[in-house]
Amino acid sequence: MSDIETYIEAAEARGRGSRAELEALRAIVGTIGGLLGEAERAAVAMDPRVEDKLEFNLDEGQSGLDRSDPETWLLAARQHGADEDPDHEFGDLQDLARAAWERMGSADVARFGATATARDLVPAAAAPTA
Repeated sequence: MSDIETYIEAAEARGRGSRAELEALRAIVGTIGGLLGEAERAAVAMDPRVEDKLEFNLDEGQSGLDRSDPETWLLAARQHGADEDPDHEFGDLQDLARAAWERMGSADVARFGATATARDLVPAAAAPTA
């Protein structure tokens, strides 16, 4: 699979709004973030879909965190869900996944496809939908 939407749909197939979907989305973001270089991670942090979430969802004590660090992205999404509505974490993670995916080259996409995260999602992505 070479489309982030397929992986996002595979995460949702685990049960929309469920803990399993949330863990799959976190794994997607963390894995992609780990594949990107420093410049690409910085670009993700400055992406309009991501920048506001990092700005407003990290509390004062977290303001010094490295915004190009995928762990900071996950923390900001988790914080948004805890502060406002759990659904916000799901949406933030999807936005992060999309923004990060757009910065991946074809070699990165291939490397992602070979990860345990991707392999774990393939059966759900390939399953027929009703």
